[in-house]
Amino acid sequence: MIRDRIRTTDFHEWLQAIELEDYEVYALYQAVENLTTEGLFTCKPGRDVESDVRVVTTPSIDLKLDLVTPKAREAFLSHLRHEYMDGMEADAWLSIQKEKDAQYITH
Repeated sequence: MIRDRIRTTDFHEWLQAIELEDYEVYALYQAVENLTTEGLFTCKPGRDVESDVRVVTTPSIDLKLDLVTPKAREAFLSHLRHEYMDGMEADAWLSIQKEKDAQYITH
């Protein structure tokens, strides 16, 4: 029997454990928003597909994040925007990051 990973509903704790790098925040945001795998992050329904639980995982840690309600999911996405993306929408933030990187490379 395979042992299940440790779980938490505290996204602050989970984010501290993974130590996000620049573009990883965008991948995480997209995975949670679109219920998919993006980069190193996967967001999928909980065991009961009909429930609102969303489980976020990454191979870098054994801790799973359970977003148990739509409100928790929105709070998590809002936290990512405000703490990591300067309050911007994800796609706008990504465009600016790419511009900054392009300017840095050319100078």
